Amino acid sequence: MARACGRRQSGSSSIGSSGRVSSTGSTPSSSAPHPNPRKERAVPDASLDTNTLRITRLFDATRERVFDAWAKQDHFVQWMCPPGVEITVCEIDVRPGGAWRVGGRHSGDRVFASSGKYLEVKRPERLVFTWAHHADGDYAKPRGHETVVRIEFRDMGSKTEITLVHGAFMDGYAEHNRGWTGSFDKLEIFLRRAT
Repeated sequence: MARACGRRQSGSSSIGSSGRVSSTGSTPSSSAPHPNPRKERAVPDASLDTNTLRITRLFDATRERVFDAWAKQDHFVQWMCPPGVEITVCEIDVRPGGAWRVGGRHSGDRVFASSGKYLEVKRPERLVFTWAHHADGDYAKPRGHETVVRIEFRDMGSKTEITLVHGAFMDGYAEHNRGWTGSFDKLEIFLRRAT
């Protein structure tokens, strides 16, 4: 069931040593953590074009807990969007064909409105949904270029590896890279707090 949310988003952007980004191969890898995890950045997979974002990250929580952070609205609103973003709209209906909307304000008063539909929901393994921004941050205005987000949740015992693939972008690759990286930083903090 969807409902509007008006929670202020806050949190540190630093990440723990469990986080990592992979840039090799087309499947999740088990490469070593980035040498300096506090300077970690998302990089495109070498097998994908530069218009498709791929981030792989390890979280210190079970696959069910990590999946629920994406599927339960009261969890999702606490970490979605990078630090410095205030969420004013959060509606998710996590089922095939269900809709989602997230909107808010960046620091500097720049507004945004994003929406999409869930194409695949396979708990706790996979989420696939469409993504598009509305012109001028207004849901009444047309949606822009639609992309697809695919998230795989890989069971690593008491930990979970997420691989997110988002694209293909006509523009906005760098902004989405920063957005997802900041959101994953907040997701890590949320999962640590929710223990």
